[in-house]
Amino acid sequence: MAKASQWVYTFSESEKKERLKVGGKMPLRAEKVEDDSRFPTSFAGIIEYPDYIVVSFQGSITDKGKSTDFGRFGTYRLESLIDWIQNFRLKQLKTKETSLPGLVHEGFYRQFKLIAEKVVDALPSEGKKPILLTGHSQGGAVAILAAKWLKDRGFPIHEVYTFAAPRGGDVNFQRGMRFPVYRVEFGDDIVPHVPPTFANGSLIANGLGTISGFFKLPAVLVALQNLIK
Repeated sequence: MAKASQWVYTFSESEKKERLKVGGKMPLRAEKVEDDSRFPTSFAGIIEYPDYIVVSFQGSITDKGKSTDFGRFGTYRLESLIDWIQNFRLKQLKTKETSLPGLVHEGFYRQFKLIAEKVVDALPSEGKKPILLTGHSQGGAVAILAAKWLKDRGFPIHEVYTFAAPRGGDVNFQRGMRFPVYRVEFGDDIVPHVPPTFANGSLIANGLGTISGFFKLPAVLVALQNLIK
């Protein structure tokens, strides 16, 4: 699962030969899905083996994409800026907005929904192969939300493995899980402990939700890129 989580950062054909081998054998297929926006930020790999399927979600973009020079502020990668803004969209979405139990992180949910239908199309419509989901950092949080969303639509979700994943939902979302979730964390890493578990409706929680409402900047950044060009 760790190798699958790492591979989706590059989707490299050469790396695939080594990273995706299991028992010395390559998968039957390994394909990439991404969102349709001009500057895509949501990616997943569908990796099928004889006995199971792995769906791996990419974490936050850090070093790829088209560069945009903002003068004295240096060179930034637009996809990375857009992607990281999703991490700060802290509003908690309710079940009526997501169909998921409890409250879930808006940014992570939106990242999944960008490619949800493409993931569905890439999975077998029939068959009983168990599906394992995984992801690193933001990708791990997306994987957990995706697992429940897919399970509710009849897909045979078997288990989820996340690496340094932030929290994707509240305790009521967690209680809605009907499959194992294995969270791999480094003890001193702060990422698996955010967003903080403030009670919904508390002053701090409401404050964070209000602040996150201002992080609607992806469209603004894309417009800026268009002007620069």
